[in-house]
Amino acid sequence: MLVLSRKIGQSICLPGSDTTITIAKATRNRVSLAIDAPREIAVSRGELSSPDDEDTVVEEDIATLWRPKPKSRAAQTAPTRACTPEPANILVAITNADERRRYADAFRSAGYRASEATDGLSCLSALRSDAFDMLVIDQHLIWGSGDGVIEVMHHDTSMEQVPVVLLNFPSPNESTGRDPNGQRELRCDEIVYIVQRRLAGSV
Repeated sequence: MLVLSRKIGQSICLPGSDTTITIAKATRNRVSLAIDAPREIAVSRGELSSPDDEDTVVEEDIATLWRPKPKSRAAQTAPTRACTPEPANILVAITNADERRRYADAFRSAGYRASEATDGLSCLSALRSDAFDMLVIDQHLIWGSGDGVIEVMHHDTSMEQVPVVLLNFPSPNESTGRDPNGQRELRCDEIVYIVQRRLAGSV
């Protein structure tokens, strides 16, 4: 059994049936539900025991919420859109403005939300103020470094569960080029692909 907690005015969508259940009214011991469903969906009440008369009162005002006739295409697709999960939220923390913008735009083009941080302090501030599904961070991030930010995350319960992709851009004192160990640096699109697989649970 799935138990969901909802407030008055909030809804529950049943994917595949085009049905939406909305909390219309709630008192101390009674909850009124508004069910919006196609005509072919049979809606009935299942009682766990023989109810008293007081427990079988039908709220007349709910009947007006039943779909009386086909709605417009936009109205018919509204419940489906409401059931669609929000895109994952990615925090891109890279000091170099061009690289930071390039990675953030790549994630947005892939359908994700992307926020940007320029240094360790703003990165930690963003992690504490918003919920992120992934952190993509430059190892040489100023004012803290990538390793320093990760160390703080490990000791903060509000952010310790956020997955991290650590990028190794050359520091200002290093020359660009191939890794001295012969390893090729991953391209931006490859990082996006790795994040996609990680968020999908395949890596």
